[in-house]
Amino acid sequence: MSKAIYLLTGATGHLGFNILKKLVKANKAVRTLVLPTDNQSMLKDMPIESVEGNVVEKESLKNFFDNPHNEDLIVIHCAGIVNIATDNKKFVMDVNFIGTQNIVNYCQEAQVKKMVYVSSAHAIAEKHKGEIMQEVRTFSPDEVTGLYAKTKAETSQWFIEQLDAGFQVVWFIQQVSLAPMTIKRVFNTIGY
Repeated sequence: MSKAIYLLTGATGHLGFNILKKLVKANKAVRTLVLPTDNQSMLKDMPIESVEGNVVEKESLKNFFDNPHNEDLIVIHCAGIVNIATDNKKFVMDVNFIGTQNIVNYCQEAQVKKMVYVSSAHAIAEKHKGEIMQEVRTFSPDEVTGLYAKTKAETSQWFIEQLDAGFQVVWFIQQVSLAPMTIKRVFNTIGY
């Protein structure tokens, strides 16, 4: 059995950093993708490999996905911009939608064993007070409110299309990022 490498985006964010700590504690081989402008001080003493890149710039992902020894790659994609304001529309869309497309395209090219995509409950249209939300099979940016929700809905609908085309991914829709419970659910989805 070959060794697995966990490729983690968003490692300097709240959820990503907590997932990283759990992977390190379990002695897993981890490679993080970090922006050159990110504060990486929290990562410096960890036994991990960090690669600088940007999910929006597909060519910058090459070293992140480098796999010369054909190890099993497990991608946990947490990178995203949470922005409930209406400014910076292009930036938020680029990171949340284009960046996710770039990660998935590389996953397909690199024959990644498992991928976990962290989405958001904001991608699902809100129900009226007292109605119960249920899993949905379609997402529409027109049915949600706010820039962040619209980018997550559009990305989620794109993911549905990838699943229909045969791409294998574990899709995790978080409601609120309460790190310990969210992390437990992410790890349960990858059979950890």
